[in-house]
Amino acid sequence: MTTEYTFDSNLTSEDLEKVKQAKIFQDFLSNRDPNVELKEVHLQSVDYFGPRVGFIKLRTKTVVEGQTIPGIVLLRGGAVAVFVVLIDDETGKKYSLLVDQPRAAIGKFIFECPAGMLDASGEFKSVAKKEIEEETTLILDESEFVDLTHMYSPECQDPGLYCSVGLMDEFLRFFAVEKHVDTATIDRLHGIEAGERHHGELIKVHIVDLDNVPKSTCDMKTIMAYLMYKDWKREN
Repeated sequence: MTTEYTFDSNLTSEDLEKVKQAKIFQDFLSNRDPNVELKEVHLQSVDYFGPRVGFIKLRTKTVVEGQTIPGIVLLRGGAVAVFVVLIDDETGKKYSLLVDQPRAAIGKFIFECPAGMLDASGEFKSVAKKEIEEETTLILDESEFVDLTHMYSPECQDPGLYCSVGLMDEFLRFFAVEKHVDTATIDRLHGIEAGERHHGELIKVHIVDLDNVPKSTCDMKTIMAYLMYKDWKREN
């Protein structure tokens, strides 16, 4: 099958070639059902993270059984989300470590579990470890990360759970971490500022009673991570 490529007038053929070589675009092509035919790709915009292709906006002509289906696509690739549970060694009480940060898309602050986009390596646990360090200052070992996605959906052949398939290719791989700490550590973590502030990550750490997580946020991935964690604990 031949796909026709075009691009908006504010872009160049060099932009198109960089997009076609980008991993998230290559994944977009390779993960397709052969019955979902990609006839045309029109590149509308591309956002760069330095020299690297970041987000890609496309208008496609996608055909199934001779019928064209809605074809606007935003490619951003996969990400990891980590549900961190702190267990107070002195009381046995469980807390969740959330981050509070402003999000431009909703125009407000929101509590979330730590999360971050995959890098070129595609190594889930190493990215998860790095995000926890950047967003919370906690130093963890990769062996401490429990893959909730695999445990929850062992038959799933995709690399994660899709978030908004009407527009985006984004998927999330969920992990959980249980960490025994003393009361002083919990008190120290609550309210600290973290994140790469020079890159606009205005993050503040919040420690929340574990079972208050669903009442603390409207963030889908955080509530999903909480429910997956609770299921894991019931079965283990």
